Amino acid sequence: MKNFLIKSLYLSGFLFLALGCAHGDLQKKLDDKLSKEDVVKNQADLRFEINQLIEKAPDLTDDQRTRLRDLSRETSSQVDDIWSQSLKLRSVLIKDLINSNYDEDEAELIKSRLKDLEGKRLNTIFGAVNKANSILGRQANQNQPLVRGLFELHGKRNN
Repeated sequence: MKNFLIKSLYLSGFLFLALGCAHGDLQKKLDDKLSKEDVVKNQADLRFEINQLIEKAPDLTDDQRTRLRDLSRETSSQVDDIWSQSLKLRSVLIKDLINSNYDEDEAELIKSRLKDLEGKRLNTIFGAVNKANSILGRQANQNQPLVRGLFELHGKRNN
């Protein structure tokens, strides 16, 4: 039993090391892509680019194209609403900072709400990525078999 545990730990360590090396290559690949990317000046530029990509993608079916367009519009609307709320909060925060009756507790509450909104914005974007992957027939997590295998190995060890 002790040998099995040691082997399991070595295997887990090896897998995480291998994933770490692959992660470094992925970081470099992403950095290379970002260095070649044109500057997106604002949300309108991004929306235009997204729509162009959807329209020009050669392998999309009409249904996929329609669903991706709808997803893009829905996500943009949600992100715009969140952005609007964020701008209001930032405006109130700046006005409060300049005010002679500055309330630190209120400022902390505003900052907390801003953090929550940022989390909501990111969750909206990440959710849209998952939905887009589903529309395109992809799994959102390509490493799912590896992760499942690690959990299965862990479950067998505890039995």
